[in-house]
Amino acid sequence: RFVSMVRTRMEVELAIRDIFEFGTIARLGECLSTRSKGTLLPAITVQERGEHVPLSFSQERLWFLDQLQGSLEYHIPM
Repeated sequence: RFVSMVRTRMEVELAIRDIFEFGTIARLGECLSTRSKGTLLPAITVQERGEHVPLSFSQERLWFLDQLQGSLEYHIPM
């Protein structure tokens, strides 16, 4: 949340690693003052998906094993 607040309010890109590299607020402030404003990463956007979403490789493997021999190994009775 701290990184997000710094990005929003100060318009400066900050990595989580920077918080730990610059151990005090004073050192972090010095680091942020040297960075240029307005150089933010692009925002994450959500895109609509179609009806058919392809399976991951792990899901394909489980489906294949189920079709081949059944999947009793993955059912836990308790």
